[in-house]
Amino acid sequence: MSSTSMHPPAPSPGSLPNPNSRTSSSIRRVRLLAIYTLTTALYLALPLRADMITNGNFSQTNPSSPTDGFQLADGNNISLTDWDFEGTIGCLVPPGVTDTCGPHFISLYTPWFSPPDNSNFVAMDADPIITPASLSQTISGLVSGELYTLSFMQAAAQFQPYNGATTEWFQVTFGSQTQTTPVLDNPNNGFTNWVQQTMTFQATSTSQVLTFLAGGTPMGEPPTDLLADVSLTPTGAPEPSTYALVLLAIVAAGVILKWRKARS
Repeated sequence: MSSTSMHPPAPSPGSLPNPNSRTSSSIRRVRLLAIYTLTTALYLALPLRADMITNGNFSQTNPSSPTDGFQLADGNNISLTDWDFEGTIGCLVPPGVTDTCGPHFISLYTPWFSPPDNSNFVAMDADPIITPASLSQTISGLVSGELYTLSFMQAAAQFQPYNGATTEWFQVTFGSQTQTTPVLDNPNNGFTNWVQQTMTFQATSTSQVLTFLAGGTPMGEPPTDLLADVSLTPTGAPEPSTYALVLLAIVAAGVILKWRKARS
């Protein structure tokens, strides 16, 4: 009786582990991890597009939001939150009000229209014969040397019962830099359409004052500047959609890494 060898059967070539396959899988994981890390770093490095202005749509007042227009004047018991008004005549105008500057005071000639987003706006007397109106806010959290984009809506109108064609503009000062908007031509008792103005300023300190000074001609008409929807953002900062795409890439890379780890 012959003895039978008890050696285990030799494995087939297909059942042997492939060291090259393991190496390729490791390389793929390293590449995905690198993509994930770089994408995350890019997301964290992107500059924020946060608006530096507070109450830029003039919706917040102290003590509460009015249902009618009111004067922005020294001694008035209602003020515009986070903004400082100086001058003789200025009014906060909510959408659709009848008395532009409140009862028993002058109003704008009609028809006039609210800004495109139907927000509040400020009407500012620019008559050079009196003290032209100005509106200012101190902006903090700036980066010295960085560029910032200022955007706002501008229009022109005329207070009753005055007559005559007028011209209007804003002189805008941010820190020590001053720029002037294009001149608006307003017909007698008229109202111009709203136009968006954009300016670029360079910060020279971490805190600066932004001021809108109403300008216009001629004396005694009076010229009236309208201001709405003020925003100040870092120049070149990506739109929110850019952040969304980068965040989506981070999530996708993370999902792929987790899936490949589960398969390995």
